[in-house]
Amino acid sequence: MAIPAWIAYLAAVVIPVLVLIINPVSAWVNRWLSSVSIYPTLESSKTQSVSLNGAELSSDERLQFIQAWNQAIYLTERSEFMGSTYNPISIRIKEESHTFSFTAFLLGEGKIQLIRHLRRRNITFQVSSQALEEILCVHVERQSVG
Repeated sequence: MAIPAWIAYLAAVVIPVLVLIINPVSAWVNRWLSSVSIYPTLESSKTQSVSLNGAELSSDERLQFIQAWNQAIYLTERSEFMGSTYNPISIRIKEESHTFSFTAFLLGEGKIQLIRHLRRRNITFQVSSQALEEILCVHVERQSVG
């Protein structure tokens, strides 16, 4: 028994469309995942501004921050808060239509505790990045001096 021609034509149209929608490497899926993930990956071409404690970074500083941010290793989500209340660093990142808001606490040894502020809830997690810790330390020192 032969397959009807209309089924073959339908499959020729539906299967490629489904592959484009479901394919995990598609730009649409990556953009959506980044916007809902706890620790989003930033794109330097789309990131309009990064501010630390209300002070906006220059373009060179922003590129260094984005590179350090993307290279940081996500360690764990934590239900309890491990950081101290000493020198919290407010981080606001504007990327296209999304604004990400974090509070960072430097734990030392390259570990940073972050609190992501989402609508009505806060998510606490840790990342490891010596480069990101150095950028945040330099910014805190610069603000305390000047």
